[in-house]
Amino acid sequence: MAADPGRLERLLRPKSVVVVGGAEAERVVEQLDRLGFDGDIWPVNPNRDEIGGRRCLRSIREVPGSPDAAFVAVPAEQTPEVASALAALSAGAIVLYSSGFAESGDQDLQQELIEAAGGVPVIGPNTYGFVNALDKTAIWPDVHGMKPVERGVGIITQSGNIGINMTMARRGLDIGLLVTAGNLADLGISDYMAAMIEDERITAIGVQLESLSSPEVFGAVAIEAAKKGIPIVALKMGTSARGSLITSSHTGAMAGESDVYDAFFAHYGVTSVSAIPAFLETLKLGAKVSPKSRVVSLSASGGEAAHVADLAASHGVDLPKLTESHAAQVRDTVHHLVNVSNPMDYHTLSWGDGASQAKTFGTLVDGPFDVAMLVLDFPGGDIPEDWWTACQAFATAAAGRPGLVVATLPENMPEEAQTRLHDMGLIPMLGLAETMEALGSMRSGSSDDPVLQAPAPTSVTTLDEHASKAVLQAAGIDIPIGEVLADPTSGNVPYPRTVKVLGLDHKAAMGAVAVGLDNSELVKERTDTMPETDRYLVEETVQHDSSEVMLNLRATDLGWMSTIASGGTSVERLDKREHLMIPTTAKALGEALGHVGVNGFDPEHLLDVVDKMLEARQKDRRIMEIEINPLVMASGRAVALDAMVNVS
Repeated sequence: MAADPGRLERLLRPKSVVVVGGAEAERVVEQLDRLGFDGDIWPVNPNRDEIGGRRCLRSIREVPGSPDAAFVAVPAEQTPEVASALAALSAGAIVLYSSGFAESGDQDLQQELIEAAGGVPVIGPNTYGFVNALDKTAIWPDVHGMKPVERGVGIITQSGNIGINMTMARRGLDIGLLVTAGNLADLGISDYMAAMIEDERITAIGVQLESLSSPEVFGAVAIEAAKKGIPIVALKMGTSARGSLITSSHTGAMAGESDVYDAFFAHYGVTSVSAIPAFLETLKLGAKVSPKSRVVSLSASGGEAAHVADLAASHGVDLPKLTESHAAQVRDTVHHLVNVSNPMDYHTLSWGDGASQAKTFGTLVDGPFDVAMLVLDFPGGDIPEDWWTACQAFATAAAGRPGLVVATLPENMPEEAQTRLHDMGLIPMLGLAETMEALGSMRSGSSDDPVLQAPAPTSVTTLDEHASKAVLQAAGIDIPIGEVLADPTSGNVPYPRTVKVLGLDHKAAMGAVAVGLDNSELVKERTDTMPETDRYLVEETVQHDSSEVMLNLRATDLGWMSTIASGGTSVERLDKREHLMIPTTAKALGEALGHVGVNGFDPEHLLDVVDKMLEARQKDRRIMEIEINPLVMASGRAVALDAMVNVS
């Protein structure tokens, strides 16, 4: 089901609000007044005369109109009755603060609540609601740090307390709309995203989530956001390593939940970050900075410059080297002790000299750079003028491109400094590590092809190699000529032969495989040392002319995913692997091969194998995972030398 942004129009921009409850309802009224809400507010409480200076109505039936938004904070067992009464008034939506539903194990009460609401949208239960600083509205029963703004980012969190913390972050980030989604009984994260991308005042969208129940709807909204040029930043929590359902494959050890989400987000051009500080700093860059920007960095310390270089390497930030002619021009503006490079330590010899700094900064930045960065920490108390001299020189140099002033430590940029930098047209960034993660992780654009949905992962049975290869061969994937034999010296398989003991995982580690055996005597000699069996898989040894590739296709909670790594017996010891959601492209597969260090493999052939793996799944709907390790190029064809198929 597609997200419907119109469902939330009345809620997010209400002209009338009803609050039902006691202390929490009173705090909502306080926050509405604090932001300057100028619509009607109707408190309902049979035991109080007034709330927030307004007369209390005794029941919802006394409400004099159809409220656009309703805040409800009553005991959980009373909520279906309240929801039904609000539905009778054709309320716009219900913000349900109350807890004690599915998050506590009571699915029946939650279902009763949704049925009683009769189609009226429900935020929560167990939610703090939202603050809309663009329209001076706060259906929010607690403190927050937001203030009215004309433009800003939209943030959706599943955690109320994390939402509160984000509103109070003193990071120079204008938040236009923040929604805490609660336990998602009715409205999902994608519904809030869909509403946000319809608001031209929203510059970027941040999503903090613990799970994603409707990945196909999320994907559809992400595609629409990309068309509108609205960046999305995601912070997935709860991705620590845990056991995989599928443990017999190499991918079971190489791809956890975090990898699946990262691949899913990448497919849709969503930026994925690791922690709250990087989340906020990335949102701050929003639509101002393009992904894969070329960055030039200035600092007054060699140590800072080295740290920038290290972090850039860790996060994949492009710091282009200066050409010799460009470096010579910069060298003419600095003391002979200064080493001209990118990142550059411009040296404290020019500290406080605005004219000298302007010349150096301007000459350095005037190159093939998309983003300019000045690393500068501020002292506490009154900030000396020399700091502003450097900032003004940098602002002039960076004119026409994003200029980031970055404090290495977040606490070293006071709010007054952030405000003044903003007024100078610069972007204040808090934390060098967070900034470099933001620059390196930013993505844009989205695949127009939705991720191919997959069945829910289940417990599986692993087919032996011979049966697995039969599945691949039926789908048109080349395999070596081979037979299952009790006597590995018999049969019609040509020499040199590869001999394997069937039915074992990790055969090489157990001494259960031998490759390139030229004659029967050698076959007998090698098999005598293998684990005893009466079922050998005997195959022709394939001579190949490429690196070995491990290629995996498996069902995940978010859709079908492919994993590519350097193949062979060392695959689990290698840290390089790439995960791509399906469908994918030859271009994406080619980039993945480059990242994992595989040479001599045609991406078009790899894409053809992926497509044929999907065909195998179409023929047998029990298939949950296919792994080929290794896959090689031999005489212009891709050949699966080893394979494993897991079926439900």
